Order: sequence, then C-alpha cells, then structure tokens
Amino acid sequence: MDRVFHSKTDLSSYLLLAFALTATVWAMWNKTGLIYAPCIVLVALIVERIIHTQYLVTANGMLVIQRGRLAHDKSIDLKSIERIDQVCRFRIGGKSYGQYLIIVLSDGRQVAVRPKNETGFVECITKYRRQADQKSASTDN
Repeated sequence: MDRVFHSKTDLSSYLLLAFALTATVWAMWNKTGLIYAPCIVLVALIVERIIHTQYLVTANGMLVIQRGRLAHDKSIDLKSIERIDQVCRFRIGGKSYGQYLIIVLSDGRQVAVRPKNETGFVECITKYRRQADQKSASTDN
C-alpha cells in the first residue's frame, strides 16, 4: 500500500512568495512588462511548489519526491538509503526552526525532505525497507 506524506512549509517559503508578489505589484504599478511577466511566472512556480510538494512511499520499495506539477519527479530506491539524519537550521530560545531531514544514499548523494510527520515518514521507510529485506531473504533460501 502506498503512503503519502505532505510537505511542511516554513517561513522562508512565505518570505520568498511575499518578495515575488511585491516585485510583481511593483512591476505592474510601474508598467514594466519585461519584469512583470517573469515575476508572475515566479509567483506561480513558488505557489505550485508550496502547495503540491509531497513524498510518496510506494509498495514496490520506491520513494517518489513530487515537487509540484511543473517539476520532474525524483524516484529513490529504498534499498539505496543508508541513513536519514534530522537537521535543524537554527534555534531561537531553545526552539528549533527550519527543521528538515537529509536522506543519505549509498552513492554519496543527499536529498533534503520536509515531511509534516517526520517520525511517521522515517518509520514508514524503515518498515518498507525491513519488509523488502525479509522478502529478499526468503527468496534467497
């Protein structure tokens, strides 16, 4: 059974959106079409990425990272995951802001993900990896 985890957004995403909207309104107000058109596209891309980013753990042992309908999906085999590290960007008053997960692959690549339910995401990946290991061990015998 496939499991879907939605992405959480942080303050930096909203600040980028606010900056792009401000540039769009400024360009529209000053009637500069060469700046206005790319700003509208940038706003659409940012909103698309904020709303439609999700992480799909499939039953056949793949992690599919979907970063919106306008971006390419990234597929990762769960067997190639070495470890998952939790990273905090900065802390203020003992509370961590900007928390995300780094997935370290066997070939040395790293992928950053920000699921809303981080513990459920890690548990789901370890569960699927354990099931895949049991299936491969039973087929080897």
